[in-house]
Amino acid sequence: MSSRGELPLELALRGRSTSIATTLVQHSADVEARGARGRTLLHRAVDARDAFSAAFLVSNGADPNLTTKEEGDTALHLIAALTPSSCDADTLDALADVAGELLRRGADVNRQNRKGFTALHQAVIARNQRIFDLLLQQPELDPNLRTMNDEHPPLYYALVDDRRASISSSETLVMNGSNPFDTPVTNKNAFSEDPVEGKTETVVERGFAAKLLEKGCVPNPVYSANGDSLLHILAQGWFEDSAVFLTSHLSNDDVNHTNEAGMSILHAACANGLCRLTTALLEKGANPNLQTSYGELNDTVYRQTPLHLAVLNNHEGCVRAILEAARAERGRPGLDLCDSQGDTPASVALTEVLNKHEGCVRAILEPARAERGRPGLDLCDSQGDAPASVALVEVLNKHEGCVRGRPGLDLCDSQGDTPASFARAEGHKSLVMLLVAGGADPDVRNGAGLTLLHQAIVDEDSRTAAALLDRGADMNALTEAGETPLQLAIHCRLGLVVEALCVRGVDMSRLDANGVPPLWAALDSGQEEVASILVRNGADADCWGPGPDGCEQTLLHKAIDENKESAAMFLIRCGCDVQSPRRSGTEPARDKQTPLHLCCSWGLRDVIQTLLEHGADINARDAEGKTPLHIAIENQHAGIISLVLSQPGLDLSIRDNRGVTPFAAALLAKNNKAAEAVLEKNPNAAEQVDKKGRNFLHVAIQNNDMESVMFLLSVEVDVNSRVQDASLTPPLHLAAAGGTRRSCAACCWPELDLARLTLATIILGSSRMLRKIDVSAAMRVMYDQTVIPYVASVKNLGVIMDCTLSWIPQVDAVSKKMFASFHSLKRLQYFLPLNTKVTLAQSLLFPILDYADVSYLDLTEELLNKLERLQNLCIRFIFGLRKYDHISEYRAQLQWLPIRLRRNTHILNILRTALHIAAAAGQANIVSALVSGGCDYSLADAGGDTALHHAAREGQLQAAAALLQETDVDAARANIKGRNPLHELCWCKKDNAAALCELFLQCMPDYPLDRTDLQGNTPLLLAYMNGQGALCRVLVRAGACLAHENRDGVSIFNYQVATKQLLHRLLDALPAEAPWADSELCQECGTKFTLTMRKHHCRHCGRMLCNKCSSQDVPILKFGQNKPQRVCEICFNVLQVGAS
Repeated sequence: MSSRGELPLELALRGRSTSIATTLVQHSADVEARGARGRTLLHRAVDARDAFSAAFLVSNGADPNLTTKEEGDTALHLIAALTPSSCDADTLDALADVAGELLRRGADVNRQNRKGFTALHQAVIARNQRIFDLLLQQPELDPNLRTMNDEHPPLYYALVDDRRASISSSETLVMNGSNPFDTPVTNKNAFSEDPVEGKTETVVERGFAAKLLEKGCVPNPVYSANGDSLLHILAQGWFEDSAVFLTSHLSNDDVNHTNEAGMSILHAACANGLCRLTTALLEKGANPNLQTSYGELNDTVYRQTPLHLAVLNNHEGCVRAILEAARAERGRPGLDLCDSQGDTPASVALTEVLNKHEGCVRAILEPARAERGRPGLDLCDSQGDAPASVALVEVLNKHEGCVRGRPGLDLCDSQGDTPASFARAEGHKSLVMLLVAGGADPDVRNGAGLTLLHQAIVDEDSRTAAALLDRGADMNALTEAGETPLQLAIHCRLGLVVEALCVRGVDMSRLDANGVPPLWAALDSGQEEVASILVRNGADADCWGPGPDGCEQTLLHKAIDENKESAAMFLIRCGCDVQSPRRSGTEPARDKQTPLHLCCSWGLRDVIQTLLEHGADINARDAEGKTPLHIAIENQHAGIISLVLSQPGLDLSIRDNRGVTPFAAALLAKNNKAAEAVLEKNPNAAEQVDKKGRNFLHVAIQNNDMESVMFLLSVEVDVNSRVQDASLTPPLHLAAAGGTRRSCAACCWPELDLARLTLATIILGSSRMLRKIDVSAAMRVMYDQTVIPYVASVKNLGVIMDCTLSWIPQVDAVSKKMFASFHSLKRLQYFLPLNTKVTLAQSLLFPILDYADVSYLDLTEELLNKLERLQNLCIRFIFGLRKYDHISEYRAQLQWLPIRLRRNTHILNILRTALHIAAAAGQANIVSALVSGGCDYSLADAGGDTALHHAAREGQLQAAAALLQETDVDAARANIKGRNPLHELCWCKKDNAAALCELFLQCMPDYPLDRTDLQGNTPLLLAYMNGQGALCRVLVRAGACLAHENRDGVSIFNYQVATKQLLHRLLDALPAEAPWADSELCQECGTKFTLTMRKHHCRHCGRMLCNKCSSQDVPILKFGQNKPQRVCEICFNVLQVGAS
């Protein structure tokens, strides 16, 4: 070879010296000699586009099957890979002639290179028409050979689009072992598309592909990797034109091929939105009902039809194509329709087979009837088929084309979703109605048991829900929870859907699972507009139903009983029954109280006003003969009393069954203001007499009721009125006869200190013992000549205690206050943001619940549960929850304690002494005063915290100084968490933490700086974790150990922070060698120390390290150590460079 690696023969051929080349060959020149890269002269001639040299070498015996060492390409491969753009037409023709000569001299037309490419592959890739046609003429050509890795046949490269326009010298890439078409890119202008006669416009013949198919190549080969067919590959690569072309050459079986995931070609077309391919496949007989066998990406969804995938990817065109196929199939006879004899197509098919083989069948049936032991007619073969099913399959196979199924629009995937419900779940609303319009059943349920109408309502999609109703969706379908669409629409606050349901005649009286009618569900959730729609469309405003203790009540009774004022007023305005009491049942029904009575009992003034405006009877009487005014007076509702008294037609002379008038009821209730109001309305009310002829003043004097006597005298009743009996006794005589000097004085001069009359006497004891005491005969308690009455319960500072020490009255009082406050807030429930409602609940409702709760501790479980329900009421108010919704997760979201733990927390809070509170508040002067007054400064609260813990936690420098300087308090005492005051100081981020730490060290120079808490944290580690640089520097200067690790193995060296600048500064500021740490593992790499793995310490930071992690040596001049010392890498860098 020459210095350039060229052989003499090569030089002769390049110079077109045929004679010299011939002479060299005659003198044994090797025509198959290889160059430096392992290529023969023939290979290099083709590379150089030298047809002359190539033809000479071939004609002189060059082996046509020799391959290149790197790629394994023969000369035929190299010529086939040439493209029209890589050489001129004459050269390409000349090399084509060389290729023909190679084939005539025995070139292996099926030879594959190292990647499995044959010359046919290369010709198709390069679109080398002459070589391609030449190869197809070879009878031994195998057009189905595949590449090694991708298993692509030549047909694949004929169908995918060329991208040679974007790649220069692609044939060179092929020669070098690279396939530039491994990842096809769409380029529709790459090669011609010639319509063929008889084909539709959507089917385009591919020149190369058509010739390969004519040659007999497999039209839809299957790939072994995942079972994909070639048509799968084309569809997945968006080669729609090619896929449509190939579809026209496939059989019905080929188009229904599925891969390992159970995906057919139609699945792939729908997943990628190839509408024309979808149509072509369906026309070719593709089964649209095939379902995948498992999901992609390890998900759990499978059994999806092509329609599911089209919906998933929002490919409306594919959906329309399948629906069009469904319309075309819909005209075919139904598979379950019966003829006049009652036979379905399947039964007719079975009869056909039985008639065909009647003799054989009878030969088997007759012995079967005669002998019970003969083989059964239901025995199955190895495939699980009985004789009847085998017969049916035979007929179906015979007439397969006629019984092909229509697209199943209601097939469900593994999660129970049909394509329509799947579209609903994916948010493709337009596809939902498209599918329903195309024949999908809107009443098919998904995996959650919901129809499309249910799903649209739950998703608050009013438009879709209304459209589904227009399409005939079942408006009475129940969910698995038993909810109707109407109940769901009310729950989701969809007025438009409620209107649409009502207009179509939905049952508005149907109760939900909790026995609640739709009208009440709307009112209970504050949806008056929805309730108006229901009433406008005929909903019963009364809706009698079960009430408390087995009675029957209307919705108005229920609203009043639950203090829902807005709901009650709405029902009244809608014309509900305002007069009827509850019906049949126990006590609630027997009291015969009208809605007006109930409102007066609950204090619902606005509802009363509405009732009166709509004709409620102001003088109606209950079972005890009481009017609403009686009830209002007994319950001390001043506003309601004034409202009722202002009504025309009020009869103040009505007596209850005990003969008590409203005025008398006011006196009995000690409600002087109500009595005055009654007298203003009827001045003669105080002069009414009972059956014995006594008026109220006579009765009060005889009963020694000084408060009533003084009130009656204050309203200037007639002190000379006589008892209307035979004695005609005046009040003064009655007072004198009764022996009460104050009554006599009152009748003579009506003055009295009313403040003294607020006193009361109570006898405490068990109910059994109290029943034995005759209060009327007990010793009278006097105060300033005034009898203090005996009472059953007393109220002191807002806490009610009864004589049996029961807390039921107190809890009832708390409940009433909570309900009153709650209902004043509930009208704003749906207008306020969440944070505002939380603030209102904590500031207005919780104070009622928490007031003096530590003063009544011995509550029963029933009373505690009642208080728990009051707290739950606050949570339901905040989140707008229904009565039966669980609130545990919402309480956790608010970080509220259950009522029992909340009360226990309040108890623990009062265990703190005054010194604790003063120290936490920073009142240094009060701390000093308490200490000097003998307060025990060593006492700890429930958490084990002393006053010094509180001062340190709150950063109170002056209070801590007072404790440290004026007492002998143990500054290192640990609480129940194992933390001393210095731990608390380092854990709580305070600006003056460094000053407080210096105070501790000043007062206790030997303070245990390295003491750990229960988690193993030292004060330095806590301060570092909280980013308190100044505090860390104080601790380091005081000699704290830097290398200490907590129980989780965390130290200041491995704690994850944004920057290590603080650590480097602490190391740089070390005034002396840090205390050494002890560990079983290397504190840098984590290697366990053994007999062969020695322990070492960094002489700068004190960490325990292995030999590898402490291999750096450096003098530590600031410690006065001039000789090199063993240090870790971090300290080495700090000592060399500094903290920066």
